[in-house]
Amino acid sequence: MPGATALCLVLDAVTARTLLWHVSPEIEKALDDVGLSFLDGAAVLHINGRFPGLARRAALRARELGILVSLNIGRGDVADGAAELLPLADLVVATDDWATRWSGAAIADEACRALLDAGAQVASVTCADAGSVAGSRTGGLVRVPAAERKVVSTVGA
Repeated sequence: MPGATALCLVLDAVTARTLLWHVSPEIEKALDDVGLSFLDGAAVLHINGRFPGLARRAALRARELGILVSLNIGRGDVADGAAELLPLADLVVATDDWATRWSGAAIADEACRALLDAGAQVASVTCADAGSVAGSRTGGLVRVPAAERKVVSTVGA
Protein backbone atom coordinates (compact mmCIF):
# COMPACT_ATOMS: atom_id res chain seq x y z
CA MET A 1 0.00 0.00 0.00
CA PRO A 2 1.80 3.17 -1.21
CA GLY A 3 2.61 5.67 1.53
CA ALA A 4 1.74 3.31 4.37
CA THR A 5 4.37 2.98 7.05
CA ALA A 6 4.90 1.16 10.30
CA LEU A 7 7.68 1.83 12.76
CA CYS A 8 8.73 0.16 16.00
CA LEU A 9 11.49 1.44 18.25
CA VAL A 10 12.75 -0.67 21.16
CA LEU A 11 14.39 1.23 24.02
CA ASP A 12 16.28 -1.31 26.09
CA ALA A 13 17.83 -0.76 29.49
CA VAL A 14 19.07 -3.16 32.13
CA THR A 15 15.92 -2.89 34.25
CA ALA A 16 13.19 -2.02 31.74
CA ARG A 17 12.16 -2.21 28.11
CA THR A 18 9.95 0.24 26.30
CA LEU A 19 8.41 -0.22 22.87
CA LEU A 20 7.32 2.78 20.86
CA TRP A 21 5.46 2.28 17.63
CA HIS A 22 3.48 4.03 14.99
CA VAL A 23 1.21 2.42 12.43
CA SER A 24 -0.05 4.69 9.67
CA PRO A 25 -3.82 5.26 9.37
CA GLU A 26 -3.73 3.54 5.96
CA ILE A 27 -2.60 0.28 7.57
CA GLU A 28 -5.11 0.59 10.43
CA LYS A 29 -7.95 1.12 7.92
CA ALA A 30 -6.79 -1.82 5.78
CA LEU A 31 -7.05 -4.15 8.78
CA ASP A 32 -10.85 -3.86 8.57
CA ASP A 33 -10.64 -5.76 5.28
CA VAL A 34 -8.18 -8.48 6.34
CA GLY A 35 -9.54 -11.94 5.69
CA LEU A 36 -9.38 -14.64 8.33
CA SER A 37 -7.83 -17.43 6.24
CA PHE A 38 -4.74 -17.21 8.47
CA LEU A 39 -6.80 -19.20 11.00
CA ASP A 40 -7.04 -22.21 8.67
CA GLY A 41 -5.30 -25.10 10.40
CA ALA A 42 -4.37 -23.02 13.46
CA ALA A 43 -4.42 -24.47 16.96
CA VAL A 44 -4.08 -21.18 18.87
CA LEU A 45 -4.82 -17.53 18.14
CA HIS A 46 -2.81 -15.01 20.19
CA ILE A 47 -4.22 -11.47 20.32
CA ASN A 48 -3.98 -8.23 22.25
CA GLY A 49 -6.07 -5.07 22.20
CA ARG A 50 -3.93 -3.15 19.71
CA PHE A 51 -6.26 -3.75 16.75
CA PRO A 52 -9.53 -4.55 18.55
CA GLY A 53 -11.74 -4.79 15.45
CA LEU A 54 -9.57 -7.40 13.74
CA ALA A 55 -8.83 -9.16 17.04
CA ARG A 56 -12.55 -9.48 17.80
CA ARG A 57 -13.41 -10.82 14.34
CA ALA A 58 -10.53 -13.29 14.51
CA ALA A 59 -11.42 -14.42 18.05
CA LEU A 60 -15.07 -14.97 17.11
CA ARG A 61 -14.03 -17.04 14.09
CA ALA A 62 -11.48 -18.94 16.16
CA ARG A 63 -14.24 -19.84 18.63
CA GLU A 64 -16.37 -21.16 15.77
CA LEU A 65 -13.44 -23.30 14.60
CA GLY A 66 -12.60 -24.59 18.08
CA ILE A 67 -9.28 -22.74 18.15
CA LEU A 68 -7.86 -21.75 21.54
CA VAL A 69 -7.78 -17.97 22.03
CA SER A 70 -4.93 -16.42 24.02
CA LEU A 71 -5.16 -12.75 25.09
CA ASN A 72 -2.22 -10.66 26.30
CA ILE A 73 -3.19 -7.44 28.07
CA GLY A 74 -0.41 -5.01 28.77
CA ARG A 75 0.16 -1.33 29.01
CA GLY A 76 -0.71 1.43 26.60
CA ASP A 77 -2.68 1.01 23.42
CA VAL A 78 -2.27 -2.78 23.36
CA ALA A 79 -4.88 -2.74 26.12
CA ASP A 80 -7.31 -0.34 24.42
CA GLY A 81 -9.80 -2.98 23.31
CA ALA A 82 -8.82 -5.76 25.70
CA ALA A 83 -11.81 -5.56 28.05
CA GLU A 84 -14.16 -6.30 25.14
CA LEU A 85 -12.00 -9.25 24.10
CA LEU A 86 -11.97 -10.90 27.55
CA PRO A 87 -15.18 -12.93 27.04
CA LEU A 88 -13.63 -14.48 23.92
CA ALA A 89 -10.36 -15.56 25.54
CA ASP A 90 -9.51 -19.00 26.91
CA LEU A 91 -6.08 -17.95 28.20
CA VAL A 92 -5.39 -14.47 29.61
CA VAL A 93 -2.08 -12.93 30.63
CA ALA A 94 -2.41 -9.41 32.07
CA THR A 95 -0.17 -6.95 33.84
CA ASP A 96 -1.07 -6.28 37.46
CA ASP A 97 -1.70 -2.58 36.87
CA TRP A 98 -4.22 -3.29 34.08
CA ALA A 99 -5.90 -6.22 35.84
CA THR A 100 -6.39 -4.42 39.17
CA ARG A 101 -7.66 -1.27 37.45
CA TRP A 102 -10.07 -3.26 35.25
CA SER A 103 -11.37 -5.45 38.06
CA GLY A 104 -11.26 -2.92 40.90
CA ALA A 105 -9.30 -5.49 42.90
CA ALA A 106 -6.82 -4.43 45.55
CA ILE A 107 -4.30 -7.18 44.79
CA ALA A 108 -3.20 -9.34 41.87
CA ASP A 109 -4.72 -12.52 43.34
CA GLU A 110 -8.19 -10.95 43.34
CA ALA A 111 -7.64 -9.59 39.84
CA CYS A 112 -6.67 -13.05 38.62
CA ARG A 113 -9.87 -14.51 40.06
CA ALA A 114 -11.85 -11.75 38.31
CA LEU A 115 -10.27 -12.69 34.97
CA LEU A 116 -11.33 -16.29 35.54
CA ASP A 117 -14.84 -15.13 36.45
CA ALA A 118 -14.92 -13.17 33.18
CA GLY A 119 -14.58 -16.45 31.29
CA ALA A 120 -10.90 -17.33 30.98
CA GLN A 121 -10.07 -20.99 31.54
CA VAL A 122 -6.55 -20.04 32.64
CA ALA A 123 -5.36 -16.59 33.76
CA SER A 124 -2.06 -15.11 34.85
CA VAL A 125 -1.34 -11.69 36.30
CA THR A 126 2.25 -10.56 36.01
CA CYS A 127 3.65 -8.46 38.86
CA ALA A 128 7.10 -7.42 37.58
CA ASP A 129 9.77 -8.15 40.19
CA ALA A 130 7.12 -9.58 42.52
CA GLY A 131 6.60 -12.54 40.16
CA SER A 132 3.13 -13.55 39.03
CA VAL A 133 -0.07 -15.24 40.13
CA ALA A 134 -1.88 -17.74 37.93
CA GLY A 135 -4.89 -19.97 38.19
CA SER A 136 -7.52 -21.94 36.35
CA ARG A 137 -11.28 -22.26 36.60
CA THR A 138 -10.87 -25.83 37.84
CA GLY A 139 -8.07 -25.19 40.34
CA GLY A 140 -6.72 -22.68 42.79
CA LEU A 141 -4.26 -19.87 42.40
CA VAL A 142 -0.50 -20.29 42.43
CA ARG A 143 1.95 -17.49 43.18
CA VAL A 144 5.30 -17.75 41.41
CA PRO A 145 8.23 -15.57 42.46
CA ALA A 146 10.21 -13.68 39.86
CA ALA A 147 13.32 -15.44 38.63
CA GLU A 148 16.44 -14.03 40.21
CA ARG A 149 18.72 -13.63 37.23
CA LYS A 150 21.03 -11.00 35.90
CA VAL A 151 19.11 -9.29 33.11
CA VAL A 152 21.18 -8.84 30.00
CA SER A 153 18.30 -7.82 27.70
CA THR A 154 14.52 -7.80 28.02
CA VAL A 155 13.95 -8.06 24.26
CA GLY A 156 11.71 -11.05 23.65
CA ALA A 157 11.02 -11.50 27.37
